[in-house]
Amino acid sequence: NQNLNLELFSPYPNPANSSLTIPYSTLKYESISLTISDKLGRKLETITKESTGKNNFNLDISKYSSGIYFYNLITESGFSKAGKAVKE
Repeated sequence: NQNLNLELFSPYPNPANSSLTIPYSTLKYESISLTISDKLGRKLETITKESTGKNNFNLDISKYSSGIYFYNLITESGFSKAGKAVKE
């Protein structure tokens, strides 16, 4: 099952004030990119790291205005998952 190659879990805290943790899990060691976009679809930030198994993207969101933000994780092999979080 291709969906098992990348699992995305609920971000916390949500809503968040200054920091947001986005947990995920991958089956194989590879590069993973996280892109944060605003409600208008403008890309605000992209973070890339290499990992396998359970891991987190820890974001400093203190610079963002209050509102809804969307994030997309994509692996080097092309699997992707998306979610949203609220900044208070």
